[in-house]
Amino acid sequence: MQVKEYDYIKGSTAVNPSRKSTIRRPKKSKQNLRKVKKNKSIKIKNEKVEARKSTLIISILIVSLGLMTIAGDTKVYSMQKNLGKINGKINNAQETNEALKVKLLKFGSLQNIQETSEKQLSMSMPTKDDIVKVDFSENYFANIEKNTATEINKKQGFLSKILDKFR
Repeated sequence: MQVKEYDYIKGSTAVNPSRKSTIRRPKKSKQNLRKVKKNKSIKIKNEKVEARKSTLIISILIVSLGLMTIAGDTKVYSMQKNLGKINGKINNAQETNEALKVKLLKFGSLQNIQETSEKQLSMSMPTKDDIVKVDFSENYFANIEKNTATEINKKQGFLSKILDKFR
């Protein structure tokens, strides 16, 4: 069997005290210690300032990107709103056109024209006795003289005759 030895010291420790080993550091002057401490505090302050600067730059970048996104969404929203208005106007115009086409067909029918002319305008259908037929194949206006250039000159005034002589 094995017996484990523990870290117990057998006997008195007063005779053989254990000594702590100390590493000797060179003594620095108080001024050097102050300078080092001051430099450390300045370095820590500079690091804090740099961290604040970088945080501020990142936050400004995020805010600007957010504003650009909102501006783009606003532009899209206004375009959609205008598109909706224009589509509404187009639909109204198409409905109006359809209504006008229906009215045109209604008022364009021969029966409606006849009723309107008889009732509102007091017109009546002509009888066979009222109808006059004219044949334009014959020259009924042969006796009427055509205006020639000389006749036109005769009809012109005194001033035009004088101007014609100088030409």
